[in-house]
Amino acid sequence: MILKHIGQALLLVLTLFTLTLASNYPTPVHAAGPTGSFSWTPQYILAGGNDSFTAFPSGGTPPYQLVWKWGDGSTNSSSHASSSGSFTVNATIPSATHSTTTSVTCAPGSVIVSVPTSCTVTVRDISTSPISATGTVTLSSNNPGTFSPSPTCTVAPGPGSGNATCTVAYTPALAGSGAHAITGTYVADTGHTGISRGVFTLSVTTPTSGHSTTTSLSCNPGSINVGGLTICTATVTDTSGNPTYPFGTVTLVSDSPGSFNSSPPQCGLSSNAIVGTASCFIGYDPSQVGSGAHTITASYSGEAGIQVTHIFSSAGSYLVTLTITDSANMVATIVNTVPVHGSPLAIDGWVVNWNITAHHGIEIYNVSYNGIPTIRDALINGIQVTYYQQPPGLSCIFFDDLGNDDLASSIAGLTVQNSTDPSNPWFQIRAQYNPSEVGYNYTQYWRFYQNGRWDATLYAGHLGCGWNHTYQVHWRIDLALGDKNQDVMGQYSPSGSWRNLIWEGNYTDNGTRDPSHNSTQWRVGDGIGFYYVTPVVNPWAKDMPLIPSKIYLVRDHPGELEPDINPPQSPMDPIIFVNRELAYRQSIALWYVPTFWDHWLSSPGNPQVAPPSFVGLQFYPSGI
Repeated sequence: MILKHIGQALLLVLTLFTLTLASNYPTPVHAAGPTGSFSWTPQYILAGGNDSFTAFPSGGTPPYQLVWKWGDGSTNSSSHASSSGSFTVNATIPSATHSTTTSVTCAPGSVIVSVPTSCTVTVRDISTSPISATGTVTLSSNNPGTFSPSPTCTVAPGPGSGNATCTVAYTPALAGSGAHAITGTYVADTGHTGISRGVFTLSVTTPTSGHSTTTSLSCNPGSINVGGLTICTATVTDTSGNPTYPFGTVTLVSDSPGSFNSSPPQCGLSSNAIVGTASCFIGYDPSQVGSGAHTITASYSGEAGIQVTHIFSSAGSYLVTLTITDSANMVATIVNTVPVHGSPLAIDGWVVNWNITAHHGIEIYNVSYNGIPTIRDALINGIQVTYYQQPPGLSCIFFDDLGNDDLASSIAGLTVQNSTDPSNPWFQIRAQYNPSEVGYNYTQYWRFYQNGRWDATLYAGHLGCGWNHTYQVHWRIDLALGDKNQDVMGQYSPSGSWRNLIWEGNYTDNGTRDPSHNSTQWRVGDGIGFYYVTPVVNPWAKDMPLIPSKIYLVRDHPGELEPDINPPQSPMDPIIFVNRELAYRQSIALWYVPTFWDHWLSSPGNPQVAPPSFVGLQFYPSGI
């Protein structure tokens, strides 16, 4: 019995000793892997739109590598690092003396070691009566590299009055600091005064395994008067040995008084022809001279896969997969189902067929409301923009189209939106366009109400040049009410009655409205069912004169569209389709041609940022 208790005691001591040893032994700790989620905008995706996807990685060991699989057979592997670059714009005020400014621009703005770039030096006479400089410019670099054929070049007149330029090649021998400051120095000739210098920062790299980037910035012109506009191009280059296209946004900031023509001062990257490079554009306007040297810095935040874009070419339900790999090679996978909508849209009794056209924006066709045909076809043929210089007179004309390429470059620009007011339900197709690098910003809407009303609207932003100008929108609309061959169009007359229109022609808004039908000016129907029509013209520049809108009544002949020519040789006008044919109880179509004035936002006394102008038509049903 005594031995038994002794044995139990020894067992207890050994057990406690063993437990104590175990508690003091270090336990391996494994770091948690990454996790995350992603979202997309717009929430209601339409096929053909350029949609934005944002990842939210967390945990694990940053930085992250992210791979997107879209469920349509395509993959986007992205994890570009951040980078920045700068450019100095010479801001000037014309003077009586023939002093100069010098600017340098190199293209490409980012190269690897031993690869040449082309550097152009521009010497600008900033006097009130400029003459082109003569003589030579001397170039230098703060890092190892060579200029070819030599570090000096002789300037030649142009382009533009008072400018002179020359070009040399520069080849970096070593990466050095990675930022090669290319300096151009001009010593004045006998007709000019002083010495002027300009600097361009060239990014020089060696290939890496990760997706590192450089950001270069150049502004053209590099020297401008206060109140002028220079266009700055930011280019992000993937400097890895296996480059992919960078995506995302570039943010710009100036160290001197001035403003950018985008708020916030950002632009979205679009891929270039050279693999691994992407660029975007933004305008800059110096409001004061300041030091005379406005340094503009462009910062690319990188993606780390954080934000990417994708275009789904067709409708469907797609399984989008985001794979997150941290620097410890631990992996997380997130999957979401993304619905993509196509044509037709069937909402609130409406069935709307739509398509993305090559030049005419979103076209709607074969539209019905509660089973009743209402719209055969409707589109915007183009927007004519006419500039007027001083002295008064026609200066230049543009005929902007709403192209599918401009829609594709607008991130989250195509979607369906819904009313947030339950007492007034509607849905609308929204499409945003940027038809040129600098020029205009248009947003097109087709809105449909639950009560059968529908609207056609176009918003125009303020990104044009500084001269007074007019916008003129060319809508072509073909309604389908009842017997199409019994169409009748009427106009509300100053006498307070409706007058049926017999012939093709221009029926300009006469300013009177029918108070019993939503203050309408025109109506179209088959004598039983009508759409009563109200024009809407709301320009931002309310200090400019108002111009009455026009409707051209025409017979509905196939193929009657204006050519897609920009710039046109002469003003475009769909009045060419008016041939004085009989239009009473015939198959007819309408050209709605509203015109409104606008001017640059930098005009004295006006703010830099303002709401857009908008024009359109409102269609109110009666007997439909």
